[in-house]
Amino acid sequence: MSNTISSVKERLYVVKESTWGTAVAPSNSNCVRFISCTITNSQPEMQRPDKNADEDEPIGVPGRRACTFTVSMSMAGSGTSATPPDCGPLLEAAMGHAVSGTTYALGGVIQSLSIWKYDQTGLAQCAIGSVVTSMKVALGGDFPTLEFSGEAYWGYDSAQAADGSTPSAAKGGLSSFPTEPSAPVTNGVPPQGFDCTCALDGNSFGTLLSTTIMLNTGRQLPKDGMNVYPTAPVTTVRTTSTDFGLKEDDSANTVTLVQKAASKVLIVSTFAVNGTVGTANIWTWTLKNQMLNAPSLDGSAPQRHISFNGTRAHPTSSGAYDSLGLVIT
Repeated sequence: MSNTISSVKERLYVVKESTWGTAVAPSNSNCVRFISCTITNSQPEMQRPDKNADEDEPIGVPGRRACTFTVSMSMAGSGTSATPPDCGPLLEAAMGHAVSGTTYALGGVIQSLSIWKYDQTGLAQCAIGSVVTSMKVALGGDFPTLEFSGEAYWGYDSAQAADGSTPSAAKGGLSSFPTEPSAPVTNGVPPQGFDCTCALDGNSFGTLLSTTIMLNTGRQLPKDGMNVYPTAPVTTVRTTSTDFGLKEDDSANTVTLVQKAASKVLIVSTFAVNGTVGTANIWTWTLKNQMLNAPSLDGSAPQRHISFNGTRAHPTSSGAYDSLGLVIT
């Protein structure tokens, strides 16, 4: 008799790869608490273009293989000063810069990951050669959250491992599907998502409602040429932007912010999620050289809201890599 599979018994492991597309088995220390994770393979049927001499469509042939993933999680620090959070490999892969502590800057490194998802009895999956193409940071809710999305070489799973017909190219160098580590460890707890502070153009605002930071890494896995699978990752233009809302007041700081949006004066924005000092759980995000878009006003709440959306951040100079930074203390 078959058993149903519980979606609450899933575990996630994220491991850095030394070579793109070569899977690295997980260990206990690679475990990451998460909200959701989807790993989706795609290999559409290509329809045969030749005439068939009747009205029925003939059977096609398998197309190119591709895989995408999305992982979301609470923004939990490690609990130990200067120690990276469990989601550190995802942050490094998004930012493009390897770190040994808790200061994350942008860079030109393309870090690929093996993302493993296990269920106690159900299908186990691995997104081999995962490359982060976007990161979304959401502040202002009950919990601050991170979301990472991207492309992978292929989504290998325990069913394919048990199928003798699975081609070796789909296995990422594995001879068998690894069993889940026996004693996974996760660290830290998330701070409150609504305990945030912000500084805009050097001025503190206690009226922050919510903030979303979006990073498009500009990386992709080409799907062309003489290959069934994607080829090694390449880079295009990276973009960073924010949406943030404030409770409107008639303070000089708010008026100045609106004026700078109109005159297109560049500003620096800092958003901090406050946790316990010394537990690596205060997350401070800094965006430089932002040219604010015109604000929108919302009068549906008792106090009017003012929002600045889609504002891009830019580096100070070519090669500065400073349009977005994160420090966890």
